[in-house]
Amino acid sequence: MSIITNRVKLNEKNIGVVFGTFAPLHSGHQQEIYKAAALNDAVIIVVSGYKGDRGDEIGLDLNKRFRYLREAFADEEKFRITYINEDQIPRYPAGWNPWSKELLRVVNEKLTPEDDHNITVYVGEKEYTAKLNELMPKNWHSVLSERQDIPVSGTAIRNDPVKYWNYINRVFRRHFTKKVLVVGSASTGKSTLIRRLARSINAPFSEEYARTYEEESNITDEELTVN
Repeated sequence: MSIITNRVKLNEKNIGVVFGTFAPLHSGHQQEIYKAAALNDAVIIVVSGYKGDRGDEIGLDLNKRFRYLREAFADEEKFRITYINEDQIPRYPAGWNPWSKELLRVVNEKLTPEDDHNITVYVGEKEYTAKLNELMPKNWHSVLSERQDIPVSGTAIRNDPVKYWNYINRVFRRHFTKKVLVVGSASTGKSTLIRRLARSINAPFSEEYARTYEEESNITDEELTVN
């Protein structure tokens, strides 16, 4: 029987924690996450956000990002995905105390109750390391993570997803995909138009299915209803 790994608590000794908004998850994030995986026994990825944040502004809300992250790393046995809802937490930098308590809570929920886990938090800003080292337990420590090898940012992607398409995680790409529906009278060349348009921009396409369905089911146009 298959196991949903995100439900299984981690009992490994060294745990890496990577947090962010992940709006969207891109190659720079993945580099950081895989580096944490190489340096630790397991990784916990924490996505955080609130209503109206930079992801929510483009329709990529916290819940969607959480679901996409779980799907993106579904084949990673030692990865766990969790989230922090910041709706009730004061915006940075005023919310450090409640935010750090939430981080502690969601990470501990993914761990077995042993006290000997070593937690390393990878952060992108130097000031974050000092603050987390001040607020978190003694078995936690934070280090500055470098992501300069991959020249991309969430902001750049949100501004021009097509330009940075190859940097976007494949699961998150569906959010930026545009769908074009062509409608019109029968036998006016819609299928030809769609096929040629799709090939012109190297995009997938789907031809009309109604005619095939009518032929296979031996029904007429008049009998073809939404149901």
